[in-house]
Amino acid sequence: MSWARFWDACRDSWCVYTGPDEAITSLTRDGMEELEQMLAHARRTADEWNDFLEAFVSDPHTIARIKAKSPR
Repeated sequence: MSWARFWDACRDSWCVYTGPDEAITSLTRDGMEELEQMLAHARRTADEWNDFLEAFVSDPHTIARIKAKSPR
């Protein structure tokens, strides 16, 4: 599964632009449910979790720090 494609399909959010380069984004109840399902799916295996991190976290140091911790 492509996480980026999955998240792109989630349209349950509001985005309010507060300036030329600033915005506030909030999830609706349906958006929260979709996010919870996506995280539950990602946490089924270590490989799926690592794929999820690579797709959504842009900072390599953050990814390495998260991968170094044991799964909960």
